[in-house]
Amino acid sequence: MSKQLRIWLFILLGSLLVSSSLLAEGVITMTTSRTVGAKIFLKIEANGNFTIEGVKIVYYADGGFDYILTSQKVTIRGDVTKLNCESTRSKGNSLTSLDVSGCPSLTELNCLYNYLTSLNVSGCTALTKLNCSVSRLTSLNVSGCTALTKLDCSGNRLTSLNVTGCTALTSLDCAWNQLTSLDVSDCTALTDLRCSWNQLTSLDVSDCTSLKWLECKTNQRISLKASGCTALTELDCNEWNLKSLDVSGCTSLTKLYCFSNQLTSLNASGCTALTTLGCPNNQLTSLDVSGCTALTKLDCHNNQLTNLDVSGCIFLTYLECSSNNLATLDVTGCYSLESLSCEKNQLTSLNILDCPSLWSLRCSNNQLSYLDLSKNTGLEVLYCVDNQLTSLNLSGYTSLTELWCEGDQLTSLDVSGCTALTKLACNGNQLSLNASGCTALTKLNCDYSQLTSLDVSDCTALKELYCRESQLTSLNASGCTALKELYCGESQLTSLDASGCTALTKLYCGRNPLTNINLSGCQSLKEFSWTGGKLTSLNVLGCTALTTLNCGSNQLTSLNV
Repeated sequence: MSKQLRIWLFILLGSLLVSSSLLAEGVITMTTSRTVGAKIFLKIEANGNFTIEGVKIVYYADGGFDYILTSQKVTIRGDVTKLNCESTRSKGNSLTSLDVSGCPSLTELNCLYNYLTSLNVSGCTALTKLNCSVSRLTSLNVSGCTALTKLDCSGNRLTSLNVTGCTALTSLDCAWNQLTSLDVSDCTALTDLRCSWNQLTSLDVSDCTSLKWLECKTNQRISLKASGCTALTELDCNEWNLKSLDVSGCTSLTKLYCFSNQLTSLNASGCTALTTLGCPNNQLTSLDVSGCTALTKLDCHNNQLTNLDVSGCIFLTYLECSSNNLATLDVTGCYSLESLSCEKNQLTSLNILDCPSLWSLRCSNNQLSYLDLSKNTGLEVLYCVDNQLTSLNLSGYTSLTELWCEGDQLTSLDVSGCTALTKLACNGNQLSLNASGCTALTKLNCDYSQLTSLDVSDCTALKELYCRESQLTSLNASGCTALKELYCGESQLTSLDASGCTALTKLYCGRNPLTNINLSGCQSLKEFSWTGGKLTSLNVLGCTALTTLNCGSNQLTSLNV
């Protein structure tokens, strides 16, 4: 080989080595709106040395360096692996564009809180983490970032986001943008997705079989398809403006909250792990919970349901289905049911014989004419207001504390032996009442009834008694030492015994035919009103606390106060 040929080969080899070196060197460029002479802050990690053009170093601080700009364009050369160029309140970078496409060694990029309108990450096949949130980006393409596991691009102005091919992506936050569509079908490893506050009209995460957390609040009227998300354990989609929701096949789902949307139907069949379902304040006309054998709590109030079948939900303890249009409700087999609220519906019958654990029943404002409570002896609270019930026998229900049965058609009511009863409201009925032994009773309302006599002398804990506009001719409240307020006006009283009512502060009993009343011992009485009656004598000498006395329109000829 000639000497000249050897020289040419040496030159060629040297050129190849130089070219190879240049090709291996990464390049990152950025522009800033800050003026020359201003400071920016950068944290850079690299394999080997790196150089920076367009700045001069000032000092080391907070794990990075403060640099003074010599140009509004900054170029970093070297095998950079991590770059932090975020802006903070004290250190503003004000970047407007950033191009890292020439740096294939980059694994982490943090550029949040800038003014970016352009970000190029194409070719960054090693990039695993990208945070470009709170900037001014209108589009972002990370489709070539095949190693990307975490992406936060929230708080921008994105109208398009391309995550095609991001099969390693586990966490995506793209909330607070202007996205009208989002395709995550390739993101099969995705476990955490947050896309709230966009303009999405549909979202399909059915291919995201690893998804565990989804947040997609306040978009446009949106359809959500989550069927097949077998890893999803909890879904909170309250107030998302949802018009449809498909969670069929979500076999790991334990909690689903979707209240205050625009849902007309909800199919949760097959969600065998579901324990809690909250879907109130929608427009539901159908709800399918068949197969939800683990369900313990269901709240579907304020919808448009006409029938509801929860039979077989043997672990159901709480059911709230009030304010619907229910004509039928099937709780057969709900042996664990403890609390049932089905008020404001159109029920004509209610079978709760399979619910021996029931302690709270609220079935007011329906059309019930019969209610069999024979298997519900542990009842503590019963609301059956404004139905068509004619009789109610609760004798011996020793756990009962509250009974509200106003506005029914009761002709008889037996609560004798209800030793725990504290509140009883049976006004607006045509009944006879047996409240003997109700020693814990503190409030009794039997206004507008057909009662002709009432004896509450055993009710030593009674504090409030209302028996206005009734047919009462006699009332015995003697010995009610806790009684503070008594209202018995506009009745037919000819006999009233309030002796021993030492705590009585208010007595209103006008428009009765009673001719005299003895208030001796009522030393706590402050307000007394008996107008429009037939009183001929009144003795209030012992009422030393009296502040208000109204006894007009009677037949009194004298009054000693």
